[in-house]
Amino acid sequence: VLFLLGVVIVETLSMTSSWKPLENNLSALIGMNSPAVLYTFILILFVLLPVGVFYLICYLLKLWLGKEKYQTKSLVTEFAFLFIPLGIALHLAHNIQHLLLEGPIAVPATIRFLQNIGIGTSLSINWNPPPLMGLEPIFFIQMSIIVTGFGFTMFVLYRLLRRFHRPLNHVYKMTLAMSFYALVVVLSSIYMLGLPMSGRHVH
Repeated sequence: VLFLLGVVIVETLSMTSSWKPLENNLSALIGMNSPAVLYTFILILFVLLPVGVFYLICYLLKLWLGKEKYQTKSLVTEFAFLFIPLGIALHLAHNIQHLLLEGPIAVPATIRFLQNIGIGTSLSINWNPPPLMGLEPIFFIQMSIIVTGFGFTMFVLYRLLRRFHRPLNHVYKMTLAMSFYALVVVLSSIYMLGLPMSGRHVH
């Protein structure tokens, strides 16, 4: 689950204006400028990042709960799946922008395809249709999706902790630790979604 969250982060970043500076900085650091190599390095870095941060949080949680009672690995495996809703929300929030900004392009693209195969050659259409929405309402929709994903994650956490027969103070500590990680994911998602789209993704 955490690896997939990292993949979604890479997919989102690769379509923003921060991607090229990230590639340039990494290229200067490792002394290589192959796009395939740079993408692989960035993919590995951002796929491992959510895992590493979550593992660190679970390790600190283990110390907080009492290291003789819990293992870091067991905490990771018990709680990692909570973040499926947030990963889906980030992926959906990013792609809703493509749909609402670029969706109208489907109409002239379809007509052009029909014209290329000899159907409807007399049709004419505006080849640059306006987006369905402006950036501000789209960003509001994206934030609503992210908040909904956060809400689902908190609901799953609540259901999971209800099944645990643990001391109440342990449940509170687990809730705080998992909520903190969820908030880190939410704030990171808001930052990434607020970045301008890359020129290669503007049609």
